[in-house]
Amino acid sequence: MKELAVYIKKHHTTGLTWNAKGGDAPASAPSSAPASGGPPKAPPPPPAAPPPSTSSAPEKASANPANLFADINKGTAISAGLKKVTKDMKTSNRADKSSLVPAAASEAKEKATEKKPAAGQKKGVPKFELNGNKWLVEWQDGATIEIKDVEMKQTVFIYKCEKTTVRVFGKVNTISLDSCKRVGVVFEDVLSLCEMVNSSSLEIQVLGKIPSVAIDKCSCTQVILSEKSLAVEIVSSKSDQMNVLIPDPAGGPDPVEIAIPEQFKTTINNGKLVTTSVEHV
Repeated sequence: MKELAVYIKKHHTTGLTWNAKGGDAPASAPSSAPASGGPPKAPPPPPAAPPPSTSSAPEKASANPANLFADINKGTAISAGLKKVTKDMKTSNRADKSSLVPAAASEAKEKATEKKPAAGQKKGVPKFELNGNKWLVEWQDGATIEIKDVEMKQTVFIYKCEKTTVRVFGKVNTISLDSCKRVGVVFEDVLSLCEMVNSSSLEIQVLGKIPSVAIDKCSCTQVILSEKSLAVEIVSSKSDQMNVLIPDPAGGPDPVEIAIPEQFKTTINNGKLVTTSVEHV
């Protein structure tokens, strides 16, 4: 059909001319020759006809209604002339099986579509600098940081550090730790507070005075106080495993470790709530 289409487009640009009554092809040719030149050149022969179908199905029946009803009346015998499908002709039993995906290709596709394990959090660039009145200690890992020549209006912000020790010399306004792990901070005096948020395995040691310590959403926190800082207020929330170490009141060389309560009991007394910590014996 593709070759026939090319032939028609080349030699019959205005369409085919049909003779409904039939007849001999040479007799229907025009009798008069063209005005100039020799006899008209015959068009090339049409392309070869496609090979006959090898199907053994019966030829199309006549359009006669009588023949149509006769075939219908045959019942199940009407399919007697159809070609049977053998087992080797089924797709599952064919030798080529071109429509099936090879096992190797299927495995490769499965590996390509497998979800990759979630990558760890991307590490930031380690930073240690003074930005305005804020000392920034960020993304340090296994480092020892010393902050000297501080002023009372300055603050220290420690963020995303791991296995790091920070030593602050002098008096600062505030010290903050956020999202840190296994970090120790040693400082002298703080005017406002030392706060710890979203961290774990922290240890802070106060050598001078501090009015307040805030612990929020932390785990495994240890606060070491000196004789000068015993008047501190410690406010904790949503945290566990918090311990405070104070100098031995009896004058011993070793500090005394006291756990901050994590469980509380609330009762109603005269229309008011009374909350006390739960003591475990």
